[in-house]
Amino acid sequence: MFLAGTAPVRAATLRLGHADARLKWSDHRLTRLVRSQTAEERAAVELGTPNVCADIAGWKASAYAALPPSAASFSARVQAIASPSIVGRGEARDVVIMRLLRRYERRAERRAAKRIERDGAAIERRLGRAESAAETKLAAGLGVTVL
Repeated sequence: MFLAGTAPVRAATLRLGHADARLKWSDHRLTRLVRSQTAEERAAVELGTPNVCADIAGWKASAYAALPPSAASFSARVQAIASPSIVGRGEARDVVIMRLLRRYERRAERRAAKRIERDGAAIERRLGRAESAAETKLAAGLGVTVL
């Protein structure tokens, strides 16, 4: 569901990723983290989503015990893309990046960053509610219970 939601911002994400990939700081760890974050985001929007509707019948026939091969393959690709998101002591890479960037920020940039963080949190809450509603609807259509 998340990847389907990336379609409207695909072109912008790819342009931003191209620009981000050229950024460089004197802190080599920061440069490496930003580039890996950029690569992950680019890979996510370039990843084609499987045709879930075509696989539902086979999944249902297995009493939801086994994913269809296309879904299993897709899941493995998603895991490979997202696996480097946690770095260091179990911190999310984007959190580490924001912490490392603070020393380069001026006061106005910090205010803008806080505003972006607040807006991002609000968007995440909205997406979470939308995802929950979609999961409930999908579960009802499949005749299963959401845990």
